[in-house]
Amino acid sequence: CYGITHIPERQQYGIVLPLASEGDLRKYMRNYFPLGWKLRLRILQGIINGLKGIHDLNFVHANLHPGNVVINVDMGETKAYLIDFGMSRRSGASSQEVDKNMPFMAPEIIKGQGYTKAGDIYSFSMLMYKISSGNSPFKHRSSDVHLALDICNGLRPPLDRETPKCYADLMSRCWDTDSLKRPTIKELKKYIDSWYNNERSTFS
Repeated sequence: CYGITHIPERQQYGIVLPLASEGDLRKYMRNYFPLGWKLRLRILQGIINGLKGIHDLNFVHANLHPGNVVINVDMGETKAYLIDFGMSRRSGASSQEVDKNMPFMAPEIIKGQGYTKAGDIYSFSMLMYKISSGNSPFKHRSSDVHLALDICNGLRPPLDRETPKCYADLMSRCWDTDSLKRPTIKELKKYIDSWYNNERSTFS
């Protein structure tokens, strides 16, 4: 983040972020998938770092999906950033809407319960799925009441047999129906950073 700017026409303030040379995560995955594991983990690190900054302030992003993750490549280095903090709020604030991004929403959010950090962790698990498989969760389903009920009843995307076990296990923990069983952002950062630093031995 480069700071904050004032937009006089709208009487609003905006966060100044680096140029997203590759667009959002959806576009990036369409253009470059499959990715090497080192690069996948690098993207996850960027998401984790952004989310940790929000959670450390006791806020939640509340709208985490591939359209709100942008990718920039500068001097050969790929970085991911979070955008669209319009729905960000203090942890525990009530949820009021379910939209086309329902596949990335935690079951308790779909039920209308308050936004929590654990809800962001669930959404992160769906980004993990997107980055590992190249597919959006429930891509053949409409975001309707039937999908909402299935998610609330425990439906999750199918795990690919080629996904490393440690990765699949962490992803499954993040999308646990019981929000109290999901890891914290601090735990996630520890795992992702360790995997990135030891990618050859962990993901070979």
